[in-house]
Amino acid sequence: MLLKASILVLFVFVALFIVLAPPASAFNAVKTLPKSIRHRCSLHLSSASSNEESSYSQYMSNHYSPQWEGKTSTIDYMGTALDTASTICEASCDEGSEVVSSVIKINGREFPQYSILGAEEGRIKVGGKGLLVKPRFLRSGLFTFELGVTGDTGRVRTSFFFGPVWQKNEDGTNPQEADPDAPPDGFKLVRCSVATETKPADPNPFDFTAPVKPFDWHATWRGTSWTWGLQNGDQGWYTSEMSEADSWHGRPRGDGPNVWNQKLNSVLIQCPKIIPLEGGSEIDKVCRVAWLEGERMARVECTIGEANVVAFRSDWIEKCGEAKEVAGE
Repeated sequence: MLLKASILVLFVFVALFIVLAPPASAFNAVKTLPKSIRHRCSLHLSSASSNEESSYSQYMSNHYSPQWEGKTSTIDYMGTALDTASTICEASCDEGSEVVSSVIKINGREFPQYSILGAEEGRIKVGGKGLLVKPRFLRSGLFTFELGVTGDTGRVRTSFFFGPVWQKNEDGTNPQEADPDAPPDGFKLVRCSVATETKPADPNPFDFTAPVKPFDWHATWRGTSWTWGLQNGDQGWYTSEMSEADSWHGRPRGDGPNVWNQKLNSVLIQCPKIIPLEGGSEIDKVCRVAWLEGERMARVECTIGEANVVAFRSDWIEKCGEAKEVAGE
């Protein structure tokens, strides 16, 4: 009799736990692991519609390699290089479950790159040569996300780190002094990390240290584009000649005073200095990365709204002529 009562109590406890437990989305904080622990990350890729090539297929055909090697440079808000580290990314795939597992090694030590949960709405968004790792909040209060592009002879991964900021009151006081729970007015760029990597087995890897002439960015471009948005979902098209307005890579300083920019030879980075939570123009919420790989260019951009991605685009374009202002001289 006592045994039956114990089993009944245990059953009731388990049932209450299942009913009252919060959803998995409530546990988004990143756990800090000891640096000595080897950590493998499973990347569950977000699924495309049945009429589109799956994200897994796009990832495998455009981004996957068993190993990438290169360097990661960390740059702060002022544009100062904080450090540079050698990185190795080793990956393996399980075609049956469409899961890619990877481990990142930095200066001989291994670190987690990101955690991906959920197959239907995964943390990875793939579009052709572009890749997005959606935002997540860190325990420090920063939120981070990654934009990546892969070409024929290498790849570029850029991680952005933003921190909350509050606009001071008219009397110069901080709103947090009166209300510690006051929501921030926006997120300010703290730093970004840029990884430039190539395949060790590639006989002709790309030289990311080679300088690029300013006029190399200016040309007539054509190629394919892929976009995703909350309203229209996935879309793709071919552009026979990219418009001047769309050729943002030719304007390295950006399209507004709130644009932070950094050019590292063949890599161009643009993002807002501050992402406002309310108001602001569209350009105040767009982060962009372009990599000029000889006569071809891979570009990726995303629009951030309330610390979440509301739009994503990637381009794989090639030079098809000189820029009009250059050709006319």
